[in-house]
Amino acid sequence: MASNKIALQQPLYGLWECMVAKMEPTREVASSQASVLDALSAHIALVDQSGVILVVNQAWRNFARRNALRSPNFGVGENYLRICEEATGAHAAEAPRTAAAIREVLSGKLASFILEYPCDSATEFVWFRMIVTPLPGAGSGGAVIMHVDVTDRRGTQQRYEESEAQYLLLLNSTAEGIYRLDMNGVCTFCNPTAARLLGYRDPRQLLGTSAHEHHHHSHPDGSSFSPRDCKVHPLRRNGQGIHSDDEVFFRADGSQFPVEYWSYPILAGPDIAGTVVTFLDITQRRNLEAQFLQSQKMEVVGRLAGGVAHDFNNALQVILTYGELLEERLTRDAIGIDHTRQILLAARRAASLTHQLLTLSRKQLLRPVLFDLSTATVDIEEILRMTMGEDIRLTINRFAHVGTIEADRGQIQQILMNLSTNARDAMPAGGELLISTSNVDIAAADIPPGQNLEPGLYAMLSVRDTGIGMDAALRARIFEPFFTTKAPGKGTGLGLSTVYGIVKQSKGFIVVDSTPGQGTEFRLFFPVVSGAPDELAPRPLINRPPRGSETIFLVEDENPLRSVIRDTLRASGYQVLEAADGNAAIKVANEFGAPIDLLLTDVILPGFSGRSVAARLQQSRPLLKVIYMSGYTGDFIADRDIIDPRIVLLEKPFSIGYLLLTIRQILDGGHEPRTDPFMRP
Repeated sequence: MASNKIALQQPLYGLWECMVAKMEPTREVASSQASVLDALSAHIALVDQSGVILVVNQAWRNFARRNALRSPNFGVGENYLRICEEATGAHAAEAPRTAAAIREVLSGKLASFILEYPCDSATEFVWFRMIVTPLPGAGSGGAVIMHVDVTDRRGTQQRYEESEAQYLLLLNSTAEGIYRLDMNGVCTFCNPTAARLLGYRDPRQLLGTSAHEHHHHSHPDGSSFSPRDCKVHPLRRNGQGIHSDDEVFFRADGSQFPVEYWSYPILAGPDIAGTVVTFLDITQRRNLEAQFLQSQKMEVVGRLAGGVAHDFNNALQVILTYGELLEERLTRDAIGIDHTRQILLAARRAASLTHQLLTLSRKQLLRPVLFDLSTATVDIEEILRMTMGEDIRLTINRFAHVGTIEADRGQIQQILMNLSTNARDAMPAGGELLISTSNVDIAAADIPPGQNLEPGLYAMLSVRDTGIGMDAALRARIFEPFFTTKAPGKGTGLGLSTVYGIVKQSKGFIVVDSTPGQGTEFRLFFPVVSGAPDELAPRPLINRPPRGSETIFLVEDENPLRSVIRDTLRASGYQVLEAADGNAAIKVANEFGAPIDLLLTDVILPGFSGRSVAARLQQSRPLLKVIYMSGYTGDFIADRDIIDPRIVLLEKPFSIGYLLLTIRQILDGGHEPRTDPFMRP
């Protein structure tokens, strides 16, 4: 552009001098000057002080001819200012301003005028750069108007701008936080995701700030580190990219969150000009990893418990049954009675421990029923008040219309016992325990991260104490099996693990809020289901185990257990048939001509299963009633199609009283008792 102006000055000056002097230049001079103008690719016109076009070059004429303008000279002798002022069309908006600017150049008010504008003609679309400069010479008053075709440059610029817009769109749309740092660690770019993750409303709030000082100033444990120790800083010196997933960033409010981030140098030729950092909030991933680890622990415990449950429960059944029989016989031996009771107490505690192991590993057999969550607190309230003691004030607020849930009623009461006992231990100097129920409508956005739950209506059970509370590190471990803060011998570390297992098995979830010195609240959420609550069977009044005279067919493959149950039934007045396996059971039944009132059989037997034996016997004895027994885990029983609301199943170990009570209830056409009242340790 500058070279064009230099080349134009002399010939245009000569032409203009001749015009001002109203004399013709010599043929040679005119030809030489015209040749110079025609050789230029820019469109050039010379106007006088009033804006009349005096001279145009060949490029100007070619453009006029190519686009069928009014004359080959494109207005030589016409007023260029008037042409601008009367312009119409899609791109004529700048024309009046252009005319006004040219007048100011002609009057000397402007040294020059430059404008880029699009020109959409009949044959082509081009961009021009207009340059208007006054002609040299005192009082000349004229001007040179030059149009330079900049279409290629504008196209390149437009493509660059479109590319940059796409680039920014990608940066601003990504789920990763991205920011750019200069060589001093100061933020020069930040996408909206980065601002949001770091707790800012607008990305511009981070521009000009030090990334290290604002959100990367400390280790996960809270200890600070200098910029020189920060992993992002060294790469500005050595150019090595880095990756980390064991650090934390801090939000604007001071809270921290785990991140995985990548940082790479920005190169300007051979030099490093800064760094770009891309990061992810991995809180949900960490939660999922923690849940997966917890599930693995539960699986290990479940395999351990499931592997020994059958044999262990059968052994406990023998110990408990013989212990109860021995206790009945030692009526005059106080020391013997005391020793026997200690044996029974230890056996019941062992049974309870097995029960908890199976529960926390979600292998415990559940008896789900429909019930109002508030009613689960009624049956256990008296026991809770006795457990709490006089220095703890227990308050129970039951919501009048809590939604119906489907769960094992006894297991929910076990949850209440475990949480209340923990709360009592957390208040050694006394305090308040508040148990409440309510309905909660949970939206999708309110579901805790990592929880595979459906939004909707949930029934909530809250257990809140005013005890010593817990810090974050302790809260993270409370559901681990065998983890306890109690003194040796004071706890098994299975109480909260059992709670966790029951809630998960009941399709619910748990939220724990606790602050050191300010108490703890457990909130348990269970999905509300449709349907009316099931009616509860009346609680039997137990003075002594009931007796009978009916015929009972006992099928049990464990010889010691079969013997002790047989002797117990006979001592209670019943006629007893017995068999050690399924094949023998069918043979004995076929050979026995008299009626059989009840079949008491183990679920898993050599030969035919207990279910198959019952089916075969009921073909010829359709009124035969059946009670199943099992020491196996719930999932093992479920695989054999035993779990059914109409099936009566005694889980080993059970007490003699519960066995006799259940037999009597079933023979009399009643319901199975809800819980074993003799098995409380």
